[in-house]
Amino acid sequence: MQAPTENICIYDAKIKNGDEFVGIRMENGFPRVYFPTGYRRAKDIREQRRDILNLISVLSVYGNRNEFKPSTYGNNSQVFPIHAYIGVYTYYLNYGYFSEREAVYNRRRTGKIDWGRTVKQIQPQWSQDDPIYLEYIVKRSTANETSLLTQIHQYCVYEAYQRLGCLFTATEPAKPSIKYNEALFVSILQAKIASSFNEKHLTLFKQMLDIIRSLGTDGNRNIQFYGTNDFEYIWEGLIDKVFGIPPKDRREYYPKTTWHLENGTSTDVDTELEKSALRPDTIMLHERNGTPGIYILDAKYYRYGITKQPTSLPGSSSINKQFTYAEYVETLDCAKDSRIYNAFIMPYNADAANNADYGVKNIGYATGNWKQNGKTYEKIHGILLDVKTLMHSHTRHPTKAMDRLAELIETA
Repeated sequence: MQAPTENICIYDAKIKNGDEFVGIRMENGFPRVYFPTGYRRAKDIREQRRDILNLISVLSVYGNRNEFKPSTYGNNSQVFPIHAYIGVYTYYLNYGYFSEREAVYNRRRTGKIDWGRTVKQIQPQWSQDDPIYLEYIVKRSTANETSLLTQIHQYCVYEAYQRLGCLFTATEPAKPSIKYNEALFVSILQAKIASSFNEKHLTLFKQMLDIIRSLGTDGNRNIQFYGTNDFEYIWEGLIDKVFGIPPKDRREYYPKTTWHLENGTSTDVDTELEKSALRPDTIMLHERNGTPGIYILDAKYYRYGITKQPTSLPGSSSINKQFTYAEYVETLDCAKDSRIYNAFIMPYNADAANNADYGVKNIGYATGNWKQNGKTYEKIHGILLDVKTLMHSHTRHPTKAMDRLAELIETA
């Protein structure tokens, strides 16, 4: 297994060969880590490891919009339990192989005395009416390094190294001596989970069980990837986390439509608001220079920040939707004293981004030739944001970043 190299970490694959995948994929027995479009290359192996672990974390936290698609790479592929692999290998690095402690009892003159066994097994000497013990039964514990549980951990550690060893070390652990047996491994682990009260060990056993179950009856490594072909959903989630108001508050800003029928009845078209096709990704509320602003942000995982080609910008359909959102918001009571702005947020590599403002940059704006009313929202601004900085730091409502974003939109 090799340490992280340019051969393992893949950047801008979408631009180079149209590969949409973002995440970790096994190829010819080795992991390949695909970063999202615009992600800045790491300077050294240590930074690469941080980036890989951060990518896993982001995919895990924001991968809740049905973007993980196991069928993408064939019927025999599935998402492998990456957190189980990381947990098992991290335990090994911190504590070595798991070993059960066994109680051993010996005749000794010093040590932790087991009085029950001592009284039953040792003949005392008597001094007047008091017994004197010249030896005791002493209890000590020793590691049973040949137990089945230890061997199963060795098997799981080796499997984890084959998958993700590049994240940790270039030193390969010993190959397991035990032959793979799913039924036996599962039975032993389930029994230990049922009887264990140590939280650290309980977590380890559950992670080992996840690995064994993912390998199946034959121990085949058909588990090929952890990631997504639809990173745009995660991009939307990141932008919304940083700049947006909570989803329950955002519903007020969704345009609503109704059918009025000839028989006098009416029905809402968007009865399930969350499934409505016409809803803004993010609503940012921010006051600047004493004037409140409503910023309608559409997160676009487009390639313009890398290609600089106009064909990589949002088209007329997206622009028209932004106009519709803004015109609807303008009718709301909550918007009476606010200025309304529109913007697309797209990824790019800022080279040396300022973590405080995510390297935001205004690259221009889109207009419609039929929109000539001088409204602030009739300019839809194109904003680039450093993707690597956002993925490493996505705290809610950072003041400096919101100030900078509002300034770029309002003054352009």
